[in-house]
Amino acid sequence: MTDHRDHLTPDEQYLWDGTGRPDEATAQIESALRPLRYSADPPAFARRSLLRPLALAAGVLIAALAGYALFPRPTPPAPRITWTIAAAAGDVRLGEPRTLKSALTARDITIFDGASLTLHAGRASTVRFENAAHLEVVEGADERPWLTIHDGEAFVQVADDDKPIRVDLHGCAVALRPGLAASLRATPQETSLTCKAGEAHIDWPERQTRVLGPATCTIDAARGPSLPLPIGAAPEACNTVDALDQSLRAGGGNMKAVDALLMAFLDSAAPSDAPTLWNLLHRVPPGHRRHVRDTLAALIEPPASVNADQILKLDPAAMEEWWKACVQAAGKK
Repeated sequence: MTDHRDHLTPDEQYLWDGTGRPDEATAQIESALRPLRYSADPPAFARRSLLRPLALAAGVLIAALAGYALFPRPTPPAPRITWTIAAAAGDVRLGEPRTLKSALTARDITIFDGASLTLHAGRASTVRFENAAHLEVVEGADERPWLTIHDGEAFVQVADDDKPIRVDLHGCAVALRPGLAASLRATPQETSLTCKAGEAHIDWPERQTRVLGPATCTIDAARGPSLPLPIGAAPEACNTVDALDQSLRAGGGNMKAVDALLMAFLDSAAPSDAPTLWNLLHRVPPGHRRHVRDTLAALIEPPASVNADQILKLDPAAMEEWWKACVQAAGKK
């Protein structure tokens, strides 16, 4: 085999392995650089200049791993169990839990024809479903038990010592207060609420509604809650309230008809109608609000701590105090 060095010039052999003869240019360069050649032993720190940082890094890593082992990261607490199944019969199917915001989880429940389900919350509150129903329960809501009813019929009992139960219906948040006994019949278009005893507070973006049992209320998917109708009231009074509510909810209708219906109701109002008047304050045009307030003030004992003009502004704190006076005037506790 031919040695590749056979093809090199003497100068190239010298530069390759020092066996050749340097030419004049190479000899001059070596001569000029020879005084600058380093001939002493290598510095002592050269060999460990990289070892020390590596050793420090290794030490930090070992300390971090030891700290992680001694002090592991805390495990997030499991969501509080808000709802439990007290009884079930027939075909009841539970969906997989879904994670919501703020450590909440939601679960769909489907109840088929002929089946029933009773949910328990708090100490003694229950929600019972019979026949076909579709709902969603939320776990981890510490402030109040929370569920959404899409369709079906439910019977609710909220114990006196328990927290309110929140039910979402057609974009409304309904707070079923302690001491309530009620039934709900929900469809995709509307829900009818029959409050036999206690209170239900309905929060809709357009207005607030409060139902004091015994009374009924309809929650429409498009128009929100109706004006509650007292159960057992005279048919004439119920017809007047219903006609007034329909006119007010229609919006932009015949204001003469609204005026006539409103005056007819106010002229015959009794203390038992105080909750209805409170709800009317949220519905009548601002120009009619003073007349409703004055009529209501004559039927209840207005709280001395509340400026009556705040009622005209629908101030939440003032309205809350007047609602308590309405409940007392209607003969409720």
